[in-house]
Amino acid sequence: MVEDKKEWAQFFKQMFKEGEKFTEDLLKENERLRQRNAFLEHELSLRSASGRSDSSQLLTRLEVLEEERNRLKEELSSLKRRLKQVEKENADFTLQYLEIEKQNSNFASLYVASYQLHSTIDFNKILKVISDILTNLIGAEYFGIYLYDPRSSTLVLTSVEGLDEPKGSRVELRDNLMSRVASSGELYIDPEIPEPGNYARPIALQPLISSGDLVGMLAIHKLLVQKEGFEPIDMELFSLLGAHAGTALLAARICSEVQAAGT
Repeated sequence: MVEDKKEWAQFFKQMFKEGEKFTEDLLKENERLRQRNAFLEHELSLRSASGRSDSSQLLTRLEVLEEERNRLKEELSSLKRRLKQVEKENADFTLQYLEIEKQNSNFASLYVASYQLHSTIDFNKILKVISDILTNLIGAEYFGIYLYDPRSSTLVLTSVEGLDEPKGSRVELRDNLMSRVASSGELYIDPEIPEPGNYARPIALQPLISSGDLVGMLAIHKLLVQKEGFEPIDMELFSLLGAHAGTALLAARICSEVQAAGT
């Protein structure tokens, strides 16, 4: 991925360099034509003021100079149009480069998030990784991480950031929003995200699934002040968390139970 990024960067740098050289050549040619045009105008002026040349020859010469002048004007106009076209192409290439840079950055974020989720089997470290992804990559300020307790059919608040709810608080999966989202297994986004956030209700819910079974739930209540809303890359991160965070938490929890049983 890094090599591809370097190759793209080198490609666009070479392209911009060639565009700059072409632009400089156009500007030099433009200046030459301006000087040539000024010289011809000066010569026309001198010829018009002089009465020593034959009138018919002078007229012919003036006509030739006028034709040359018109030709140079047309050539100059053509070069100006080409210069504008090159400037537009450079601007388009710049936008394409920025878009590729953004895509590379998004791919890097997804790779880092996926790697971190599977880099440890320590339960608390995985919770910390999920919190970091929610804060640093998605831009959540207030959120909760819930784990599903199948014995009581409740979601237990295991990690919390910015909310008044204490750890260990439970949400019963009855006729409520969390229950419906858990049953669907799909990401829920509030269609009208309140500003700066409604602490009484989540603005996003992401079920954590492993092998088709509910493991937990991510609930975001407020975004960071610089975050205006969810972006396409956030949808990819939610999808990644829904598929991988649940498996990582389940594996870590089973490992902890096995270790506890062996002591």
